[in-house]
Amino acid sequence: MVANTPNLIYRILLLLEKLNTTEAKKLTLRVISTLGENDLNKIEIGRHQGFKKILRLLIEDDPELTSEIVRTIKNFLEVRDEDIQVP
Repeated sequence: MVANTPNLIYRILLLLEKLNTTEAKKLTLRVISTLGENDLNKIEIGRHQGFKKILRLLIEDDPELTSEIVRTIKNFLEVRDEDIQVP
C-alpha cells in the first residue's frame, strides 16, 4: 500500500477532471479501480466525491469511456468473500 494513499487518491481524482482524451480518462479509471480494491480506499474515494466525478464522465457520451466507467463502478460494488464476516 502506498504510504500517502489519501493524497494520491485526491490527486488522481483531480487529474480525472482535467484530462482531455478518452484514452487518458480510461487509464485513470483503471488506476482508480485498482485503488478501489481496498475498502479503506473506497471510503477515501467517496470522501473526495470520486463516485460523482466518475459518473459525471457519462455526460461525454463516449461508448468506450462509458464501458470503462461501468467496469469501474462494478468493481466498487463487488463484495469479495473475504470481506464478509460471519458471526
